[in-house]
Amino acid sequence: MNIHKTLLAIAISAGSFSACASIAPLVFHQQDDAINSLTGSLKGQVKFAQTHTIDPANNSAQEMPRLVSLRDTLFMFIPHSDSTGTKYTIQLTDKKGVSHGPFTLSPPSALPASDKADPADSAHPDVVYSDNAYSAKLSWDLIEPGMVISISDENGHTGLLADIDVGAENEVMIQNIRLGMLTEPAKTNELEGNSTLAADYFQKIPVSRLIVGNYSPLHLTKVVLSDGKVYDYQSDTTGDVYSGDMREDIAKNLISMGIDNANFGINDSAGSTQWQPAWFNIYAVHEACGFYQNGVVEHGLSGGNGMATLTQTTGNEFSHELGHAYGLGHYPGGGMWSTHNPNSGWGWDSFNNRFIANFFWDENGNVVSEGVTTLPFSGVYRFNTDAMAGGVASSPYSAYTLYTGYSQKRIQAGMENTGVISESAASGYLIWDEDKHEMVERNDPTRLKPVKFGVPVTTLVGFYDPVKDVKGYIYPPMTSSYGYVYAPQPVKGGQCWAEVTFADNHKQRYPLAGARHNTARMNKFHFNVETASNPQSVSVNCPQEDMSAAYDTWRNDYFGVERIKNWSADKNGVAGDVYLDTDGRYFKLKHPGYWYYPAGTQSNNDWEYLTNEKALNDLFAAELAGQSYDSMGVELLDQRTIEPATVEPAPAVVIGKSEGFTQVLEQTIRFEQNAQLKPHSYATVEAFEKDVRTSYGKSDIKTWSSKGKDSGMPGDLYVYENPYTKTRDYFILKQKNYWYFPTSQQSTQVWGYIGSATQYVHNDVSPLFAHINKSLSTESLLKKYFSREDIFSWSQRKATTQDREIFVYQNPHNKDKEYFLQRNRTSGHYFPTNKKSNADWYYIGDEKTLEAMKQLSQADMEQQLLSWYGKTEFKPWQSNATNNTIGDLYKNDNKGTQDYFMLKTPTYWYFPTNLTSNNDWEYLGSY
Repeated sequence: MNIHKTLLAIAISAGSFSACASIAPLVFHQQDDAINSLTGSLKGQVKFAQTHTIDPANNSAQEMPRLVSLRDTLFMFIPHSDSTGTKYTIQLTDKKGVSHGPFTLSPPSALPASDKADPADSAHPDVVYSDNAYSAKLSWDLIEPGMVISISDENGHTGLLADIDVGAENEVMIQNIRLGMLTEPAKTNELEGNSTLAADYFQKIPVSRLIVGNYSPLHLTKVVLSDGKVYDYQSDTTGDVYSGDMREDIAKNLISMGIDNANFGINDSAGSTQWQPAWFNIYAVHEACGFYQNGVVEHGLSGGNGMATLTQTTGNEFSHELGHAYGLGHYPGGGMWSTHNPNSGWGWDSFNNRFIANFFWDENGNVVSEGVTTLPFSGVYRFNTDAMAGGVASSPYSAYTLYTGYSQKRIQAGMENTGVISESAASGYLIWDEDKHEMVERNDPTRLKPVKFGVPVTTLVGFYDPVKDVKGYIYPPMTSSYGYVYAPQPVKGGQCWAEVTFADNHKQRYPLAGARHNTARMNKFHFNVETASNPQSVSVNCPQEDMSAAYDTWRNDYFGVERIKNWSADKNGVAGDVYLDTDGRYFKLKHPGYWYYPAGTQSNNDWEYLTNEKALNDLFAAELAGQSYDSMGVELLDQRTIEPATVEPAPAVVIGKSEGFTQVLEQTIRFEQNAQLKPHSYATVEAFEKDVRTSYGKSDIKTWSSKGKDSGMPGDLYVYENPYTKTRDYFILKQKNYWYFPTSQQSTQVWGYIGSATQYVHNDVSPLFAHINKSLSTESLLKKYFSREDIFSWSQRKATTQDREIFVYQNPHNKDKEYFLQRNRTSGHYFPTNKKSNADWYYIGDEKTLEAMKQLSQADMEQQLLSWYGKTEFKPWQSNATNNTIGDLYKNDNKGTQDYFMLKTPTYWYFPTNLTSNNDWEYLGSY
């Protein structure tokens, strides 16, 4: 579901009551009996779907991704055309030899639907992924390297799928922040705390788990740059979406790199350098704006190196810029590979169980990219392009762009080569071993293991100058709903340090480099403390002694010289003099007169290579390490009180693995919050449920079954004819297995109640529909209105095959011929005799009332129509109208007839005059 992206009009029109001719769907994946994935007597092709539809193995050769470990997966079996089987089951055996199943494959008719939202017509037919694929959704915990799957049919034929290429369990963490530099931060960030969008993005990247941490919005009223320049009102420079001194030095260098490195356990880095070690897949996403000489500027359209600078957190900008962060360039693979095509794979939304087409449902034509032409699918639908090649989020059910298989393969490879942070790993890190086909410990002595995983953190960042030439600055603390906390290491002699004081008065010191990383700029510091530990203040301190002078003295003594010389300034050097080049290398002069330094660490006839600046600094630091951190005195550089965030950070969202889509389910909006559903607007439950499915992104609505109680999947949508409240209720399943529905229209641990049809579906006939169809007999009118073929009598109640069939009853008490809808097929006790509904029957009306409705005057019809829609008046049309109420009714005098409309958008323009709907208006009919 993507409420942010698509508003589907929902109303009743004359045309909505007549059935359209069935349009045969096209088939995306054509059956090919030359392909057999199995060994054994059963033959057929197997396809899997995660982010993309793929083969069991050999995907790399086809420039496609492989399966991701520990992720929900759609299994599809397409039997050869000569197969006599119609019922298939699978058994999965894991690498330990443990068997799982059997799982019954659903028939091709139950294959997930496409993401086409608009009704099919001859020019825009629906497309199914396959017309002969039997399928089953496999739970995340079954998908591991080494698994094998056996398939059997009811005739005793079996086949074995042993060659299944499963890759690493990848993980991505996004840290999301709104930042205002000398101006207020943006008011909204679509992704912030939005579990639905997080689940949507999860469908697009090859991960087992996605974490979206959210920071409180940060408003900086004072800005200090890494060179010491201070702004308290406005930047000295101009800015735009791509540029600005605060964009580079603060939003990217300090805030984003600070967030990344704090979560890596790295306390300091060069103040002007965008550096992070990429020890696991974390990406700081910032929506930043700043006040420049040309006014307030919104930054964005940039990504890479562990971060993204964005104007919005939906759409192709998000997919594209994070694609750069994943290592992709523009037009990956050129025009052919960066354009979707019949072989680049459909997407699959595992939460909503829908396929995501790789083409546009509303566009035709060729794609021409870098000289390569890609023809439209079946000559009908224009293919989309990759997120890195001008693609768009084309699916009606997704806010993000589907990568091509070519790009996804490379994203997956990059993530596998990076590894994951892991609380269960002794080292804290796991990396994929391609030879062993498993995740193994990554032992790297430079990496620390967090002492707290995934807790709310306070991130402290700022600039400091160990040389003490420039006044540093501790920035206001940043509060996040999710992060990693590391135990501070001991502060060694010669180092600077940050000191945090907590509410219980205990202190922690965090070591910082005692020398500049870049001789021209200050250093920056960045580390996390657990918010729950209640930090109160922070200070940054350095040794009082001049460490640069101490280093120079030590270095001269180390080399046995009075000073270090320079190639340009000291041409008259003698043998034994030591020189430092611009790359930080030290050389000893062999004789008077010289030429250029040699490359790298080599020596030549003039120069003897000695060492480099880093190695020398490390040696100096090692000699100081044994001294107390305060043995050289203490000089306070800056201090700040840590104030609690004025706005609490939005909760972190975790999608995948054991967490599944729990947070999405808990945040599922109810009908009354769903702007796509309009009260009092549906003639039939089928029309209502179609829009329920559409607005919640589901391909079907399930019913409770004792046989199916173990096969339900979290996120499935269910309907319940509640005999206690006499309502048709709807629930989202929150756990894999289920039991009875709650009868009180409340949520439970298993079921999430989202609403009832009562306020939406009419069990009586629209007065406008009755007028339009006044030439029909009463029973013909009812059959057309409720889209039913027959009208039944009470004795036929056990023979119905669908809910809400029409029944007629000659009431002996009042002598009226009355009509009812059967709540549940094959059930029902006696009809009510008081012209009301009961637990088994919805009362429609009697014949006399329905006949009278057909003959209503215009004025009377309009009053009944307003009442039928729950309105009190027709709204007047106004030019330049804004902020109007969707669902309000309007009427328009059109050449002697009165046209009736329902408003679809908050703003509108003219009514259509050709008895049709448009983007603003839903045509209801005319009198």
